[in-house]
Amino acid sequence: MMLLEDAHNLIRKTIRKSQGSYVSPEDIDLNLNRSLNDYVNFLLRPNGNTNNQPLTRYISEQPYTSSSTNRFPLPDNFLKEINIYSSADGTTYEGDILKEQEFTDRKNSYITPADTVHPIARLLGTTETALNGVIEILPSQGNFVLSYYRTIINCVYAYDSPDNRSIVFNEDDSVDIDCNSGVLSEIVSRALTYFGISLEAQNLLSEEVVKNGNS
Repeated sequence: MMLLEDAHNLIRKTIRKSQGSYVSPEDIDLNLNRSLNDYVNFLLRPNGNTNNQPLTRYISEQPYTSSSTNRFPLPDNFLKEINIYSSADGTTYEGDILKEQEFTDRKNSYITPADTVHPIARLLGTTETALNGVIEILPSQGNFVLSYYRTIINCVYAYDSPDNRSIVFNEDDSVDIDCNSGVLSEIVSRALTYFGISLEAQNLLSEEVVKNGNS
């Protein structure tokens, strides 16, 4: 069973129990994706713990070969940089992604210049400039790899409605939630708060389910 089917079943059941209302699969998808986005961004916040195990799922790499230019577009699914690496003669070297002034200082340095063993990079541009989504890498020639956190893949709950009323889950056409099973309860809980069900109300409903199950 996909994590997505579990999540939808739980959310529908909780909303029906708490609010007595119907919620569409599309609305559930919307809040699940919002919840997961918020969760990943929370883990990636400044001074956050990026060694968190759930984040390893979102680590990706983009190779670059520098020759005539040392500026390259960032991947379409780029979310946050990790580091830049160079390779030569079968050896990989870890570099540094620097802020503007540090990059300029290193670029012009005779003492610690950027080279294959000590590559450097900077991210260029904002959403207001033509350089949005660009990385500049030094030295000007070489083979490099950008390690980064990617954006999540949005889940899609596909379904059939043979009688135009009931919903039958279509696993083949669905896209599962882009998270590990260990954090599914956190994602569902966050999604429920977006539907107006507080954490306190969720806890009370859980206690009632357990109580009824034991009676």
